[in-house]
Amino acid sequence: MAYSVLLVDDEPHALEGLQLMVDWERFGFRVAGTCRDGEEAMLRIRIDPPDLVVTDIRMPVMDGLALIEEAQRAGHRDLLFVIASGYHDFEYAARAVRLGVSHYLTKPVIPSEAEEMLGRLAAELRERERADLASDDIEPPEASHAPETGGIQAEVAEYLRAHYRRSLTIREIAERFYVHPVYLGQSFARKYGIGILDYVHELRIEEAKRLLESTDMTLGAIAESVGYNAYQYFLKQFERRTGMKPAAYRLRASGKTKTDSTS
Repeated sequence: MAYSVLLVDDEPHALEGLQLMVDWERFGFRVAGTCRDGEEAMLRIRIDPPDLVVTDIRMPVMDGLALIEEAQRAGHRDLLFVIASGYHDFEYAARAVRLGVSHYLTKPVIPSEAEEMLGRLAAELRERERADLASDDIEPPEASHAPETGGIQAEVAEYLRAHYRRSLTIREIAERFYVHPVYLGQSFARKYGIGILDYVHELRIEEAKRLLESTDMTLGAIAESVGYNAYQYFLKQFERRTGMKPAAYRLRASGKTKTDSTS
């Protein structure tokens, strides 16, 4: 059975574009209805809750964030929401994150980007269904023995491990995974106990330590190879995480007792 979708936007051409340009059926979705404002959408949600709501932010009568708040107050806390709005509207990011909204599309919506996000949403809905079935049939394992796996944060961590040498920003990573950068930053830190940029620095410095121990590369070459264009910035991050300069670390790793105090 296809997952039902409710589209909410006060611009008729935006609604038409979402219906016609996105291949919903390919990812197991069907557009169950469209609404022109949040109040109309809330009536539809109360009568026949969809699986997914794609909503604009700025609308008359009741805007998109007010719709999400009202739906949650009405008990529809498991309802998935995607915000589709102009880039400038994400001054509302903090409020959206507090409401649990992590997915967004920037207008004008690009079909290929929307469809890639639908693939993730479909996987999330299927995972929910499996979890619901499992909770009905078997006793869940003890939380302390269950490893924390999966989720968008784990996907981001895997991506960072493969690309930590590149120049990365949280906004670029968030756009790649179709989540809001504020949500991504906060949820990643909750999962791993460290921010995304610090996670990247840790990966870089660990590789730098390995190169210092196992190669005769110059310090500048090592800094560049792990992703630092400025040597002084590499030096700052290395000292912060190891308590010593790279040259001193190499001497200690080689088994020598003399400590080079220069950088």
